[in-house]
Amino acid sequence: MPLKIDDSKNQSLDGSFSNLRQALNTFAFQLKRITGEDTWLTTPSTSLKSTPGAKGDKGDTGEPGAPGAPGAKGDKGDTGEPGAPGTPGAKGDKGDTGEPGAPGTPGAKGDKGDTGTPGTPGAKGDKGDTGTPGINALVQHPGYASNRYYAITEFTNATAGSFSPSFIYYSPVFIHANQNFNRVAFNSNTTFMVNQESRIALYDFDKGVPNNLLNDFGSVAYTSIGVKEIAININLLPGWYYLAIQFMMSNSIIFPNLCASSILGSFSPTHNNYSGYRANFAYNSFPKIAPQTSLTLVSAPLFWLTGLRQKLSPNEAQTGFISGKYVTI
Repeated sequence: MPLKIDDSKNQSLDGSFSNLRQALNTFAFQLKRITGEDTWLTTPSTSLKSTPGAKGDKGDTGEPGAPGAPGAKGDKGDTGEPGAPGTPGAKGDKGDTGEPGAPGTPGAKGDKGDTGTPGTPGAKGDKGDTGTPGINALVQHPGYASNRYYAITEFTNATAGSFSPSFIYYSPVFIHANQNFNRVAFNSNTTFMVNQESRIALYDFDKGVPNNLLNDFGSVAYTSIGVKEIAININLLPGWYYLAIQFMMSNSIIFPNLCASSILGSFSPTHNNYSGYRANFAYNSFPKIAPQTSLTLVSAPLFWLTGLRQKLSPNEAQTGFISGKYVTI
């Protein structure tokens, strides 16, 4: 008949293996413990065959097995030691120009350079103002009395001569003192049916000849014989000047009989009469630079000036012009 197995306790502990049932109960209890089953009273899920037994003694070394399949790729190894230097490569292309470096330390001062070639001479400067004559020059003129005309030069006599509209005439004049002038005059010796016209101007005196226009006094119209005047207002410093005159038509004008070689010079030691210059110029406004085409020594017109008397400084000679007097120059 079947035996009823009780696996609830280990009956070997009380030493009462009195029968086969107790031995089987102990075996069932041990088997349950080994297999981890809750009980062996039902069909177990694990067979005794598949239940591992107790670890046995180490067996003899078996024959080497067949080579296993290659393992997975291992981790990357550590960096190796640097290899020997390789053969130098070919020379590379020239690199781009680098940025300019910082300024270097200034070099030592160089030797003095050779003297340069002289430069081109500068342009001629403007003519300076005429200086005031010294006392010796001033005392050559004694002064001027009231209500008199003063000619521009000394002369023994005067003559009427023909003057052409194709020329400009220059008469030199020396001003003896710093002076303001209010009239300039000349003498016409011709009667006209229509208005004759004459122009008068003042040029500076440059190395004996007229040069720069200082003042254009305008013109005077007339038909009769006699003194012809132009009102002016000009202050002149002591020195040499040229009065210039033009005629719209041919005219007979009073000129001084004298040889002014002591002032104007002469191309030969002769005593020919001349008192100024003439140059080719058709009747027109006075140009800034005195015309000198075909400049020729001739008898030039006799001019007269009148001025306002001015107070002299303590070291000036008595040479001022008297109001209302004309002075030939």
